[in-house]
Amino acid sequence: MPKARRRTPLRVPRSAAVSIVVVLVALFCVVPANADKPAPKSVPSPAPTPAPAPAPPKAKEVKGTIVVPAAVVARAIDKKDVTATNAVGAEGKPIGAKLAGVGKYKTGLKDGDIVIAVGESPTPTVDTMVGVALDAYASGADKVTGTVRRGEDTYNVVLEIPKR
Repeated sequence: MPKARRRTPLRVPRSAAVSIVVVLVALFCVVPANADKPAPKSVPSPAPTPAPAPAPPKAKEVKGTIVVPAAVVARAIDKKDVTATNAVGAEGKPIGAKLAGVGKYKTGLKDGDIVIAVGESPTPTVDTMVGVALDAYASGADKVTGTVRRGEDTYNVVLEIPKR
């Protein structure tokens, strides 16, 4: 009888993951292969639950959609020249990940854009954005979507993930 193979989880070095995340603008919601399946029903818990994360600031309307092609994402990953820092609002609360180094790629993203959500999930910090991007990368998704703020304007973003 043949031996059963063990599956090991995908391990991505933290430095590569951070580059991927930041370049992926990590913003965003993965389009999973099983998106057509209904989400599991939640069971009410008798214990109190912690307060949800603050919602990202709302803009009046979405100004447009920015699509970042996989070839541009791959180039930015190779160069490792895109960064993000935590952005805070007027009250001092975290509101998202402020991007730097994306403007030179001329895809529509600009330095200073703030990633406020990946899919429907708020991304108030760079760490949150990195976590979501790592999940997207590990899942094998071919694109990630999300939302950025530029001043008072909001833009949808679609990042195509390069083939591995």
